[in-house]
Amino acid sequence: MRKFTFGRIIFLFFNIFLIPGALKAFFRNIRLLFSYAGILKYSSLGVVIGTIVYFLFLRKNNFFLIFEHELTHTLVALIFHRKIREFVVTEEKGGKVIHSGKFGGVLADDLITLAPYFLPTFTLIISLIYSFFSSELKHRYSSYVYFLIGFTFAFHFFTSIKEIIANWTNKSFTNVSGKNVYTDIGKVGRFYASFVVLSLTLILHSLIIILMLDNYCGIYKFLELLFTVSKDFYYSLFLKIIR
Repeated sequence: MRKFTFGRIIFLFFNIFLIPGALKAFFRNIRLLFSYAGILKYSSLGVVIGTIVYFLFLRKNNFFLIFEHELTHTLVALIFHRKIREFVVTEEKGGKVIHSGKFGGVLADDLITLAPYFLPTFTLIISLIYSFFSSELKHRYSSYVYFLIGFTFAFHFFTSIKEIIANWTNKSFTNVSGKNVYTDIGKVGRFYASFVVLSLTLILHSLIIILMLDNYCGIYKFLELLFTVSKDFYYSLFLKIIR
């Protein structure tokens, strides 16, 4: 397990601080999404079809699930300018990603390690690509994009639950290289992982909804709500404690 450095402690408390605002902003965006009938119709259809496909075909396809898991580690490692030394995926023994470089330090290490548990990779990629569409392309293909967002969301929802349950342990295991290692969550600690994963999951899914709604001004309002609600919540809590 990684040591609790000063930077990691600050990052943990920062994520704990953000959770009230992230919850408020997330449910506000969900309510806003429900006011757009067209978007809701196609994304909900995607969720239903994605759920069926997951349980019929993907749930037992270990190779694809492990590939997506390791791909997420890889993409976040690349964001932090890490060099990918090895990318291994096997159906029976799991997979691994080995990267080199120290950009971002231990906090980047933590985000790379926990990325598969909070980052809906395919959903976010589709949402980001859609945000660069011209108005004409959005008008022509929006229904397909909403469907794909719902479809991939269902996949990430069920795989995240499955992976969190499987990795929620401090026990070591033998990895694909035959080495005795800890799970991703075991490496950073379950207490630390629970708050970081919750906070970043809420924030990223709120941003995906904002991209779906083509409401870029909403990003500023989202950030304002995120910090204001959190600040007010803890200030109110502090006043209650000292009284």
